[in-house]
Formats: sequence, structure tokens, C-alpha cells
Amino acid sequence: MSCHIGMLLRPAPAELAATCKHYESVAAGGAYESAVFYCPESGFMSWVAARCLTHIRPSEGGATPKQCPVSTTAGADTVPKRNGRPRSRLVDIGGGTGSFTAVLAHAAGILPGVGANDVRHHGDEPLVLCVDPCPEMVQRARSVKGVTALQDNALSFSQRRDIKRYDIALLKEVVHHLPAADLDQLYAGIWCQLSPGGVVCTVTRPHNLGRDFPLFAACREIWRDNQGEAAVYESAVRRAGFVAVKTHEETFEFRVSKVTWLDMVRSRFWSTLSTEHFTNEELEVGVEELERRFAHHDEIVVRDKLIFLVGHKLPSGSGSGDTGTSGRVSTPNRGGETDIAPQGFRGVLTRIDQQKPPDTSGDTRHVGADSDTPPPETRVLMQGCNSKQVTRCCWRAFV
Repeated sequence: MSCHIGMLLRPAPAELAATCKHYESVAAGGAYESAVFYCPESGFMSWVAARCLTHIRPSEGGATPKQCPVSTTAGADTVPKRNGRPRSRLVDIGGGTGSFTAVLAHAAGILPGVGANDVRHHGDEPLVLCVDPCPEMVQRARSVKGVTALQDNALSFSQRRDIKRYDIALLKEVVHHLPAADLDQLYAGIWCQLSPGGVVCTVTRPHNLGRDFPLFAACREIWRDNQGEAAVYESAVRRAGFVAVKTHEETFEFRVSKVTWLDMVRSRFWSTLSTEHFTNEELEVGVEELERRFAHHDEIVVRDKLIFLVGHKLPSGSGSGDTGTSGRVSTPNRGGETDIAPQGFRGVLTRIDQQKPPDTSGDTRHVGADSDTPPPETRVLMQGCNSKQVTRCCWRAFV
């Protein structure tokens, strides 16, 4: 895989500028991190971080490269050690305010626990880098302990060759903002920036949210028009040279008060709700539609489906070729209580009421949409979360 990619960086397209303007407005008003999906205290971030780490670690006996950027020897000659093990470098491309960047870095052991010294660099290079095109977001990210922030858009950053190689590259809720024609260039650039044995993890949502998702019809239509199919992103990752590429779909279910959810919609917490798509009057019409739909409910059930797309860069000296398999895969059943948030973070999730999964030994089929047997259910309740937004949540996933 050649890394001779042009250094000429083009200006951000008009649609990116509009998205940036939207999120700057949301962040400045304080609505961004007060939304359930981006509130560090809601528990949602901790769950997403845990699922990211689960999927980027190589599965036993699988086709994933043996070298893993978490708690292994990746970049051992250049990164500091923690508990005798080398610490990886993480870049969060499109990381916004850096809150999730920090949650993931702590959970992965890249940053020390809460209360420790603010360790941001090894030498002149940052351990954890949050990249975002919006000045307001970057300004907030610079105040997050352990995180170094850089203002740049995803495509432009991916073409830079003055960046020290990273072991983990994250794109969370980013790729749908890029034209499909730019995806090959984006992932090829990330491939060049990653260390041998590194991993890219893309977190996004399905092309179709479904009628059950609590957004008004016109908004769900805008979503479909702007959100690509998972297969489009997976193909781009494969073409860039990544191997053992797999796509996982999981669902996080929670209940939120109707008042809180409608306030989130009014605050335009997603760019799908931006003024580019809806005037204030049109937005209020949409809110009225939701009020009629949930007229007899004090709470709204939100079933948020996330797609985790993971690809690995082969370690130095390894052969080439993609020996992995694609498709929805089952999540390993670990059982018991799982602390998926760094110590000191609120919103630790505990798995309860776990249904024993069927014996699938010797069965190579993936458990998922193509299976005739409904997947068993794992429910997760938040404990110790002081967020008033979420009254109950559970995690339904393939186990």
C-alpha cells in the first residue's frame, strides 16, 4: 500500500461549512453536551466506548491480525508504558468537544485514571488527539484533561503527513458528513497515518432509522437522504487496504422524559435538524407531530442502533490480503458485571437478566438479521448516573 497521497489540501465544501456552523451554534448554547447522546454523565458514552474496545480487540482464533493496539506491543519503541505495557496513541477524527475522546482513552488505558496528572504528550507528540473543524468544539476540547485538540476537517487531516503515526483512529458519527466520492481518499489517508498493526473504528448509524425512532417523518426522510449504507463505508475501508474488516450492529435502548426529548429536538441536537433543513416554523410543526404521537406518554423509548465498522492494518512483516469476513457478527458473551467507564466517571453499566445464549459451537453462522433465531437479550441498567435526562436504559445486543 503506497502512501504517496497529494499534500494539496482543498477547502472544506459548503455542506461541511454548514454542518460546522450548526454544531458551533449548538455547542455555544450548551445544548450539545446536554443531549443524552453526548452527555458524559448519561452512560451512553461509556457504553459506546466499551463496544468500541470490544470490537477493536482481536477475537480468539479469528482472522484479525495478532498485533492489537490495545495493551500490546504496538509502537513499543515510541510510546510510554503503563503498568509495564506500552501505551497506544489515539486520534479521534471529528471528535467534537473531546468528551468521548477522553472516555475512550481512559477506558483503553491510554490515559491514566481520573485524579492523575494531566499527561497529554510523549515527547513532542500527543497521546490523544481530537480533531474537529469547528472552532467552538476545538476550544472546548482543549479544556479536556489529557486531550490535545486540533482544528481540521476529516478529509484534510487524513492527507497530512506531518502527523505522528497513531495506533487507533476513531471516526464516530462523522462519515455521513462526507460525500461518498471522498471516502476512498479518507480511508487511504488514515491507512497511511496508522502504525503497523493499527486499527480504524468507524461508528455510525443505519441508513434508515425506522418509523419507531422518535423523530418526525420529514426529519427521518432527511436522515435517509444523507446517511449512507453501511456497505458503502465497509467497501471503502477494504479498498484502502485494511484487513479483517467487520461490521457490527448493536442497539442501546433507553427511556427519556418526553419533555427532555422534545427539548432536544427543538435544540437541533443533530445536524439533520439544522436550519439548513428546517425553519423554526417547520421544526415546530415536527415537534407538534411528535407531541401528537406521544400524547399519552410521559416517557419516550429510544432504540438507538449503532454500527461499529472495524478494519486492521497488518503488522510489519505480515503478508497482504484480506482474510477476514464481513457481515454482522455476534458479540462475545462475557456475562457478570462490567465496569465500562473509567474510574470516577458516572454511569457505570451493569448487565442483568441475561438470557443464556444457545449453544452455537460448531455453527459458523452469524447471529443477526439473517438468523432464523431471535438473538438473546442482554439488559443493562445505569447505576450512579446523576443525569436527570435518562430514567431507564437497557442494552439489547447480539450476545
